Amino acid sequence: MKSNKRLLIITPLFFGDGSGASIYYQLLASELMKEGFEVSVISDEEEGVFSGGYFPFFKKRAGQKKRKFYDLVAYFHQNIAYIKMIFLTKKLNPDFILVHSSFYNHISIFPFFVNQAMKLTPNAQWTADVRDKLLPSQKLNYLNNFFNVIACSDNVRNYLIKNNIDKDKVSTIPVIQAVIDSRNKNSDRKPVIRQYIIYVGAVKEDKAVDLLLDAYVDFVRPFFPKVDFIVVGLDKSSAGSRIKNLLDCEGVKYLGKLSHIESLSLMSNAMLCVNISPIESISRVSLEAISLQKPTLLPPNIPEYQECCPEFVVSEMTAPAIGCQMRELLESQAIPNYPVINHSPDVVMKKYLTLFGAS
Repeated sequence: MKSNKRLLIITPLFFGDGSGASIYYQLLASELMKEGFEVSVISDEEEGVFSGGYFPFFKKRAGQKKRKFYDLVAYFHQNIAYIKMIFLTKKLNPDFILVHSSFYNHISIFPFFVNQAMKLTPNAQWTADVRDKLLPSQKLNYLNNFFNVIACSDNVRNYLIKNNIDKDKVSTIPVIQAVIDSRNKNSDRKPVIRQYIIYVGAVKEDKAVDLLLDAYVDFVRPFFPKVDFIVVGLDKSSAGSRIKNLLDCEGVKYLGKLSHIESLSLMSNAMLCVNISPIESISRVSLEAISLQKPTLLPPNIPEYQECCPEFVVSEMTAPAIGCQMRELLESQAIPNYPVINHSPDVVMKKYLTLFGAS
C-alpha cells in the first residue's frame, strides 16, 4: 500500500554531483516518492532538479576546497539558518525527519535546533542517519535523543553500540546503490589502450591516499612501468603534505574532481580500483567498482567485506603490503564476490519502509 506520509530530509548536501551523500539522498528521496511519500529537503545552495520541496538554507560549502574567510561566513550563516529551520520544521509538520549525523561533527547550535524542533513536532519520528564513524565519541550521546538511529554498515553499528547508543534504537540499513549494468559499460566507448589503476574520492590523509600513492610509486610502478595511477577527487590534503608531492610523481595522473558519470566511465576501464580508507563504512565507490566487475582493493575494518571477500580487503596498512596486494590483483584480475544485490533499491527500500511503518 502506498504511503501518504511526509518526510523531511536534513543533509549538508543533496545536489553535489559525485559525492556519496548527494547520490544516496537523491536516490533515497526518489524511491520514497515512488512509494507515495511527500519528501522535502533542507540542504545547501547547490542547484539541481527535484520534484519535492527543496529549501537551500546553507551556503554551498561541502565538496569545496577550504577557504578560511568564506568558511567562517558560511559557519555563521549556517548557525543562523538552524534557528530559522525550527520554524520551517514546524510549518512542514512532517511525519518523519531524517537527519545526517555529520551536523554534530563540529561545534554549533545544531543540538539546540534539534531540541527545539522536537518540541514543536511532538508526533514526528526523528531518525539520525549515521553514514560513517567520524562523529566524535563524546558527541554520540546526542543521538540517543532520536527515536531511531540508522547505521549504514555493521562497523558503524558496532561503533554506536560500543559508545552507549541504545542498541534497540539502532537499525542497520545498507547503503542504497543504483543498479549498474556492467555488460554495457563499454558499449559507447572507443577501445582503451591506456592501462591504469584508479582511486576515486576525497584526496586527503585520513583516507590513506598518501599510503596508496607511496605503495604505487615504490612498490607497483617499478614492476608495472606502463600502468599509471589515476586520482580523481577534490584535493583536501593539508598544505605542504606528502600527498601534494606524490601527485607529481611519474605515472601519477591527478584529474581533480569529475562528475559521477565521468568517474564511472574511468572506473569501468581501469585495471584495478582501489580504496583503503580506514574511516569508511561500506564505501559507495567500492560498491560501484564491484558492480562494474572490476578487480578492487577494499578498505579495512568492514565486517561485510571481511565475511564475503576477505582476500580483497587490504591486509596491512603499510606501503609494501598494499603494493604487494595491488600487484597480485593486477596480475590475477580477480573480482570480489560480494552480494551487491543487498544494496539494490528493491532490497533496501523494504528496510526503510519497515522503519517508517509503511511496509
